[in-house]
Amino acid sequence: MRTNKTPHIPQRMCVACRERGDKACFIRLGEGRGAYVHDSPDCITAAVKKRSFDRALKGKGRNIMNILTTLGLCKRAGKLITGFDAVVADINKAAGILITRDLSEKTKKEITFQCDKHKTKLIEIDHTMEEIESVLNKKTGIIAVLDNGLFKSLTN
Repeated sequence: MRTNKTPHIPQRMCVACRERGDKACFIRLGEGRGAYVHDSPDCITAAVKKRSFDRALKGKGRNIMNILTTLGLCKRAGKLITGFDAVVADINKAAGILITRDLSEKTKKEITFQCDKHKTKLIEIDHTMEEIESVLNKKTGIIAVLDNGLFKSLTN
């Protein structure tokens, strides 16, 4: 009988880069058979762009990869700017702007003007500021997405 037994460390594979590693290094999505991605901006961005979660979850990724989940991953990847002033200041870096359905009409008018002026895409999402706050830990109705692939995945 062995007394010097090393503890078993669960291994997982990243759906983006396909590298294996300790389970603690990954973010898990999905129930049952989950999908794992490294907790790094590059892997998160690549996984969302390539729709790796959908493949890994055998087509069930659409139920999991909703706008709120994708926004949370975008935040972890450092690809979001939130709030009117910050978004307007860096509007040229944005792939597109998302606004919530409960944003005031005055603010909608102002951000629409800025997007038209800078030729930036603007999309109203069917979520409220409170729902966004539950994911981003910041109550905001205006979000700039800094990556074209991530913006496209949010608006499809």
